[in-house]
Amino acid sequence: MFAFLVLLGAGFLVPSAAAMAKADSTLSVDSLRVVQGRMLEVSSYRIGRTDPVTHSTISRANIRQWHLGQDPQFLIERATPSVLSFSESGTGVTNYGSFRLRGIDQTRVNVTIDGVPLNDMIDQGVFFSNIGDLVNGMSSIQVQRGVGMSSNGTAAFAGAVNFETSATPTKGPSAEASLDYGSFNLFRGSATVSTGQLSNGVSLMARVTRLTSDGFRRNTGTEATSMMISGSWVGKNESVRALALWGRTGNQLGYFAVPKPLAEADPRTNINDSTDRDDFGQSLL
Repeated sequence: MFAFLVLLGAGFLVPSAAAMAKADSTLSVDSLRVVQGRMLEVSSYRIGRTDPVTHSTISRANIRQWHLGQDPQFLIERATPSVLSFSESGTGVTNYGSFRLRGIDQTRVNVTIDGVPLNDMIDQGVFFSNIGDLVNGMSSIQVQRGVGMSSNGTAAFAGAVNFETSATPTKGPSAEASLDYGSFNLFRGSATVSTGQLSNGVSLMARVTRLTSDGFRRNTGTEATSMMISGSWVGKNESVRALALWGRTGNQLGYFAVPKPLAEADPRTNINDSTDRDDFGQSLL
């Protein structure tokens, strides 16, 4: 039997102090120039003007002009083509409603708020009634028609509706209140307060809304309360933003079809009685 013993040796080169000083002086010279640019926000769920997708964008100015407290589908129908909406209460403002985009129902429409899916996880529908006065807190709404971009949530087979929330005001502290009253005892009260951007870069904004209506059809009243809170921090080269939405709505129901003779005799006829009602809410963070 033979035994072998192998010795492994390792050698290390220790540079002299003069060589290290020379290397440090060479590394300290940087030929790259650093240019400080402006902050950019990348949003992958929005279509640009040159993208090959048919779309319409409702600006904040249009929202302020047309919005009277109605749920989004009724405003979208007024402002963009290829959209049809249905209102169970007959007011086209509150209570349950639905919409179709290019003839396809809303379960095939991708709906997002700042890129976060709003479609229900079970049946892919959208219940705008759960968060009353939702449009009041939006800076713009983009409607993409046809098979298009579907970054998150339900497939955009009919199209997509993207809501973009209003940025937290960067000016000084502010407060705003509005009261609206209309037909069929429609009432909307809304209040908004904002700190503006503080010296440490933090800004906060809160809005609360109360919305009620008797409805055009009998026994289709609505009582809705909603709240929106947003905050942001802006640093030298970065920013952080958070948003919370909450809503609670009680609706009297009017989903039964009305025979034609009854509808012709009284357009406000509702087969459901005053005890048919529900109470639902929704929150988003």
